Amino acid sequence: MAASLLTLIPVAALFSVLPMMMAQDGLPSAAYGRTQIASAATVVGLSPLFNSRLARRAQRPAPMVGLLGLSGVVLGAAMGSAGLASSAGGYTAAAALAVPGEIIAFVAATNILDKIAPASNRGLYAGIWGTTLAAAVLCSPALGGWALTYGGHHAVALITLLSGLLAASLCLPLSALLYRPSCASETSA
Repeated sequence: MAASLLTLIPVAALFSVLPMMMAQDGLPSAAYGRTQIASAATVVGLSPLFNSRLARRAQRPAPMVGLLGLSGVVLGAAMGSAGLASSAGGYTAAAALAVPGEIIAFVAATNILDKIAPASNRGLYAGIWGTTLAAAVLCSPALGGWALTYGGHHAVALITLLSGLLAASLCLPLSALLYRPSCASETSA
C-alpha cells in the first residue's frame, strides 16, 4: 500500500500541485487546461501501445512489482520536472511525460492485487488499494503546498521526485517477498 501511495502522489500532483505552481508563475487558467488536454491526448495515444504489452506481461505468473517501481520513478521524475518549469510548454511537457508512468502504475498495481489476493477477497483487496488513491489526493496538495511555501518550485520538484524514488525502493522488499521460492521448492532442492 505504501508503494502505491507514494507512486500515486505524483499522479495527484498533476491535478493539485501543478495548477498552484502555474498560478505562481502568472500563467492563465487556460494554460492549465492545455496541460490537461495534452495529458489526456497522450493517454489516448499511448494506452493502446502500452496496454497490449502490459496485458502480455500480466499473463506471466510473477506479479508486476518491478513495473510498479519503474512507474514510481517515471512519475516522480516527470512530475518533479514540473517543479523546474516556468512556462506553459514546460508544464505541458511534464504532464505528458508522466503518462507512461500512470498507465504502468494502474496496470501493475491491479496485476499485483490479482496475483496476491485470494480469489474470494479480490474485491476487498481492490477496495483497500483504492484508498491509496484517495490518500494520495489528500497528501499531494498538502505536501505540494508545504513545499511551495517553504522551498518554492524546486522543493516541489524534490518532494515529488523523492516520492517516486521511495515508492520504487519499497518495491524492492515487496519483490523479494513475492519472488521468494516457496517452502516446497526449497525443501526439494
